Amino acid sequence: MLEVSKNECELMTAGQVAEYLAVSRHTIYQWISDCRIEFPYYKLPRGVRFNRRDVDVWIQSRKVKPVSSY
Repeated sequence: MLEVSKNECELMTAGQVAEYLAVSRHTIYQWISDCRIEFPYYKLPRGVRFNRRDVDVWIQSRKVKPVSSY
């Protein structure tokens, strides 16, 4: 049986994601409005929720390799 860690299925509020990414909650909602959030989220009656694993994958996808100075 495949085990899923708690972090892989943890749902986060917009406020929690904002804190995690060190931006304001307003910025998260603006990114949603502008279609700049590049990871899935759940639209619920009382706000949106994000899967922590999806946020982590998105962060890793934005990693930039340093430029060599040869």
